[in-house]
This record gives sequence, structure tokens and C-alpha cells, in this order.
Amino acid sequence: MLELMVVLALMASTALVLAGLMTASIRAKLRAEKRDTMIARVDLAMDLLRRDVWGAREIRLTGDGVELADAEGGVQWRMKVDGVLERIAGDKVTPFIEMPRFGFSAKGALLTVGVDSGPGGKQTHEEAVLVSERMLGGGT
Repeated sequence: MLELMVVLALMASTALVLAGLMTASIRAKLRAEKRDTMIARVDLAMDLLRRDVWGAREIRLTGDGVELADAEGGVQWRMKVDGVLERIAGDKVTPFIEMPRFGFSAKGALLTVGVDSGPGGKQTHEEAVLVSERMLGGGT
């Protein structure tokens, strides 16, 4: 009888440990998927922004973003407080949700894009410098 109780206690403790490991594994997988999705959104947004800057005839900073004027009228990029980065081209608004904080600074034909992000809550700041070919005189 004592052996049966010991076996049951060992099985119960093993089940608790396995349940904890399974929960931790599922949480890690979900965090990794969320991070990978965010990285893909940032990559897509940066690719579109790079293309918009490349063809811009003028770069104007706004309070929460940047306006890029071109022959077709232009594009506006705006970072909202709720973590949504918006690309506005005419009537078309493209939202990028759950984004890290984007910041913009400009000097001449250069637009510096700062991104505050970091895995596991550790903040990092990364910057990319984008250039307007038209403002450098290379385009028409």
C-alpha cells in the first residue's frame, strides 16, 4: 500500500513538472511567433519607406512623422501613440500594427529612421539612414 502511494505521489509530481514544462514551451513558442511577425512587419515598413524616400523630391518632418513629396503628390508616414505606424498615400492608409516606436530626423537628402525595440523588454535603439536619389540630383 505504501509503495502504491509513493508511486502515485511520484506520478503526480512528474505530471506537475511536465505541465510546467509544456506551459513554458508554449509561451516561448508564442513569444517567438509574435517577435517574428513584428520583425516581418518592420522589414516590410522599412522597405516601403526606403522606396518612398528614394523617390522623394522633398522631406518634411511633422510632429509625429514625416512627409515625402514626390511628383504624384507624396506620402506621409506617421507613428501613432498606440503602436500603429501609418503610411498614407492619397486616400490609401496602410496601418502597421504592434510596431516598435519609430522616430524620424532629416538633413538634406537624408532621412534617419530610429527604431526603439528589443527582445524580452530590453530596450535597444537602432537607426537606418535612407537617401533620396532625386534630392541628390540623380533623378528627374
